[in-house]
Amino acid sequence: MKSFIKLSIILLLFGKSLFAQVPGSTNLVTIGTAIVKETIGQNSNYGYGSYNIGKETVGSTSKVFRTYFDFSLAAIPTNATIQTVTVSIWNGKNGYTQKITQISSLNPSDLNSTWSAIGNGSTLHSGVAYNASNFTSSSIKTAIQGSLSGRKIIIGVLSESESTDGSNTSASISLYVEFTRPLATINYSVYNDMDGFVGGIIGVGINTSAAQKNSPYNSTATEGNTINVLAYDTGNTYGGYTYVFNDNEGPTNLSELYRRYGQSGFYRYGASPSGSHTFLQNDSGIEFVAKLKKVCNLTFSNPGRAIYLNLNTYNSSVTANVVEQNTISPGAEGYFVVDGIESSFMGEWKNSAGQSFSTITASQHDTYTPVYRIQAVPPAISFGTTIGQPVVINWTDNPNSNVTQYRIHRRVYQNGVWSADAVIATVNSGVQTYTDYEYNLGVWKQDILLEYGITAYYSVNSTWSQGGANTQVYCTIGASMQSNDLVLAKKESGIPTDYSISSYPNPFNPTTTINYQLPKDGMVTIKVYDILGKEVATLVNQAKGAGYYKVDFDASRMTSGVYICSIQASGFSKSIKLLLTK
Repeated sequence: MKSFIKLSIILLLFGKSLFAQVPGSTNLVTIGTAIVKETIGQNSNYGYGSYNIGKETVGSTSKVFRTYFDFSLAAIPTNATIQTVTVSIWNGKNGYTQKITQISSLNPSDLNSTWSAIGNGSTLHSGVAYNASNFTSSSIKTAIQGSLSGRKIIIGVLSESESTDGSNTSASISLYVEFTRPLATINYSVYNDMDGFVGGIIGVGINTSAAQKNSPYNSTATEGNTINVLAYDTGNTYGGYTYVFNDNEGPTNLSELYRRYGQSGFYRYGASPSGSHTFLQNDSGIEFVAKLKKVCNLTFSNPGRAIYLNLNTYNSSVTANVVEQNTISPGAEGYFVVDGIESSFMGEWKNSAGQSFSTITASQHDTYTPVYRIQAVPPAISFGTTIGQPVVINWTDNPNSNVTQYRIHRRVYQNGVWSADAVIATVNSGVQTYTDYEYNLGVWKQDILLEYGITAYYSVNSTWSQGGANTQVYCTIGASMQSNDLVLAKKESGIPTDYSISSYPNPFNPTTTINYQLPKDGMVTIKVYDILGKEVATLVNQAKGAGYYKVDFDASRMTSGVYICSIQASGFSKSIKLLLTK
């Protein structure tokens, strides 16, 4: 047995609205408008005055009027069954009767044929008194039922007293139609949207709780049924990713459940994974869509070291499942030293493509490693203890064999200002001492304040350790610097006219003095290499003014043999041989 729904509409003239009402409901919904045709008059007196039916005499001229109404039936389904039709008729006078006819067809452009069609149409009612108020009409019910396929009905009205002068009056008709129709069958679809893929599982229930179905799920229901839809966080995979309904798995890029009518007309349930809807008559083709979000597996690896994630500590590695477009900020063990090499976490992670991020926004599966600054631990230094003798700096080599060189740094505090940190020498591993002949060890807190320090070179990644001069000592100006000042002060010596470099004594054991002269200001570098070309010491590496200079080379820790001393200064380059004999 088919189910039916009982509806009612009112067909009105004069452009009044048509209404549909479900019995028991107080809500009225406009569903159409009646088409009303004006009065026509005998002898082509079309639209004369405001009278619609009957006879009127003005002076010596008499006129008779008839009218018709073209009602649209578009608001009534073609499969409807008309139950009752109530007629509401009104005229401006009493004491006369009128006839209601059904016109099968007419030609409004031909007034004479239209006049005849109104009078000759099938009689629906006769003898209807002016101002008859409301009455039920079985004949109009039958007429409307037969006119549903044509989607309209034309009703004519004329006065049965149209031969009597003064029977003219206005006329209006309203038709209140009640009908039943079969409940509509609704085609619907429920599915997941996983970046365009519609697979996985989805929950669907008709007049019951949602149960798991394969996505997409296509079926039919009956108008008035209630559908319950539910999105799931499991069972949805595509392209190597798991997809979830992100209502609380990630704070941003939330999922959405919505229903859609074709390409327009959306209703959004928002970030709720469930929703319901009671099917309406015109819902066929409706879709229910769960917009899912993919989950990215982000693996953080720090072999043998701690990883900090969401207030938890992990050793070596951890994998976080993060909804796409959500962010994560892991941490790593901040500082550790292994075999003389220190690692300092820089607050960034490097992905498999070599890109570094401090905050990671999930977009795909990926692996991340912490970014560390890796460098040799710079050695601590100590000083010689003989006051008045050149400053002797001592240190112990880094235990890592890949730490191959050391730079000696110095800066001076004079007139309330520290000079820039300067590298005054570079030596290879194994030396472990350096003598600065420019300054002598002085009295603590009485003489010139200096700072010395050492940085170390790590050959694995070609880096020097950070830092510089950082250990304080008090000194006086040494003989070497005094001699340079005296040379510069001698007026008879003037300024050198060319570059030169020499040594004395040579051969030597274990020290020799390197004398050099500069005809103009510039950067000067003097280095010593062994016979194989390996650098063993940097004696000078700083800007110098034009003049005469000397620097001592201490080879007490080196083996006998030939060494090469090279100077680079403002484009000038020269090398001399040094012979160490022990």
